[in-house]
Amino acid sequence: MIETVTVIIPTTCEKRREAQLLRAIDSIQRQKGASAQVMLVVNGDRFDPALYQQLRNRSDIITEYLPIGSLPKALEYGRSKIVTDYFGFLDDDDELLETAVATRLQALNKDPSLDVAVTNGYNVRNDQREIRVKYCDNINANPMLALTRENWLASCGGLFRTRTVTPDYFRDLMKYYEWTLLAFRITRDRKVTFINEPTYAVNDTPNSLSKTAEFIYTDEKVVSEMLSHPLPEAIKKEFSKKLGRSLHAISCYERSNGHYRSAWRYHLRSLMCAGGLVYLLYTRKLILPQLYP
Repeated sequence: MIETVTVIIPTTCEKRREAQLLRAIDSIQRQKGASAQVMLVVNGDRFDPALYQQLRNRSDIITEYLPIGSLPKALEYGRSKIVTDYFGFLDDDDELLETAVATRLQALNKDPSLDVAVTNGYNVRNDQREIRVKYCDNINANPMLALTRENWLASCGGLFRTRTVTPDYFRDLMKYYEWTLLAFRITRDRKVTFINEPTYAVNDTPNSLSKTAEFIYTDEKVVSEMLSHPLPEAIKKEFSKKLGRSLHAISCYERSNGHYRSAWRYHLRSLMCAGGLVYLLYTRKLILPQLYP
């Protein structure tokens, strides 16, 4: 028996994203060895009326509308509508390879104790493919510790068991780093397996929604949020190092824009993190900016 899963595509449904969106839908419907239902969550008021109506008229997909223009809210809303045993996600400018759903579903069916099956994939830029998750040897041994080094959960990389990965996990996710935060929440009390097999392509396009200056600041917020929870000392130390790297990056960004007071504030915070003394030499660039541009 071929089982059915739902793959949620959050989308602004803009005309400029039409070709990518239709490609994403097609990649779900071309899955081999598994039946995948497409659910679109059109969010916000930027949608193209003709395209939106065209999608609503299609009987082979489910089209939902959320007035709020927010990717995290669209993820949460889509999860609340799931009625199948399994679900996943796909950004509207990315695509699943033909064995994506079957590969993950096989792992979940083989081990009923698993809550999430995650696979590797490709980053695609200028028609060149590069493996997305590079440090995957120790993910299954300690997924949270692995998360301190690299986010192994891409937006299109996971298949979730509906019964155990409940809507609570998707509440109050942060914009841009929603998948890092989701991976953290899940690994705290759910069982994850990582399969080092490429089953998706994340396409780097000019229309990608993550290309804004705000992106650099969200990493610090997400890591600070994770550090606010009780953690084993070894993992807490690694997250503290990660926070230091994020704060240092923000300080450099603020300095490059001439905001020295803000740069100092982030720099001093970075020095207080685990391993923060590695940033001590950077202080000279704040004291004598004319000598160290």
